[in-house]
Amino acid sequence: MPNGEDEIQSISTSNIRNKDVREIGAEWISYQAIDQLRIAQFLESEWWGEDEIKLALSHIISWVVYPASDLKKPVG
Repeated sequence: MPNGEDEIQSISTSNIRNKDVREIGAEWISYQAIDQLRIAQFLESEWWGEDEIKLALSHIISWVVYPASDLKKPVG
């Protein structure tokens, strides 16, 4: 910045658009529950490796947040 001054820019919030919105609320809440239940520590005590634990936790979170992605029963 010239002369050590900060540059100020104005942004019109009415013109801001986001085309690829993604929410992480459900995933975050699921992760917090897993953390409070100490599931990772339990798996570690059962001699699971770090990569296996991360994969298992991501599968648990995915199943909790997106249960329909499991085998769906046919309608009718």
